[in-house]
Amino acid sequence: MGRGTVYPSGVALIYVVMASLLEPYRGAADNRIYRFKRSISSFLGTFYPDKTLVVVSDGCPTTSELCHTIYKDFLTLIETERHTPHSGLVRQAGIDYVHSVCAPGDIVAYLDTDDEIGQDHLKKIQEHFGDNDWILWDMTYRSPDGDVILEAAPFFERCGAGGLAHRADLDITWPSGYGNDGRLVESLAGCDLTYEIFHDMQYYIHHSIDWTT
Repeated sequence: MGRGTVYPSGVALIYVVMASLLEPYRGAADNRIYRFKRSISSFLGTFYPDKTLVVVSDGCPTTSELCHTIYKDFLTLIETERHTPHSGLVRQAGIDYVHSVCAPGDIVAYLDTDDEIGQDHLKKIQEHFGDNDWILWDMTYRSPDGDVILEAAPFFERCGAGGLAHRADLDITWPSGYGNDGRLVESLAGCDLTYEIFHDMQYYIHHSIDWTT
């Protein structure tokens, strides 16, 4: 089935955008290559068939090398120059690519390099999306061994990109700076767009939690 096609079954093509910088930077998770591979494996392990992973290499030679070698047959790679940390231009490059190839009915979701998704995550997005312009869900924190659920993330206050999906043809402009994902959600909520909030969408976060907030 071709990219950017609305299928007779009503199943949308879901583009998953992943911004990737695997070199160390302030506030970054450790073991980044391991986490990157885990994240991509979780995408490939989803039961949803009509999906495309769009990895945006933020001027990152390690990301580009892994995508060109191990994953060249499983994703679309977009390479950009290096940006400052938390720049919205990295995800925006992925969105701009999707805009160039998508069709009405297609959906965009996000996956961070240190997170993972369950086998039914994309299926749940398709089932819940309906006539909405975008949807939002809680992301679940897991312990370092990946087994014990520690906390469900509150909406809006700690919303990350992984808790958001929207129409592929929606006019999205990613802001820059720390917390840009939460600011994007707030801006979408302030627009005349339809959205719903869901739970138990099988999006899992592994980075540490600040229990003092």
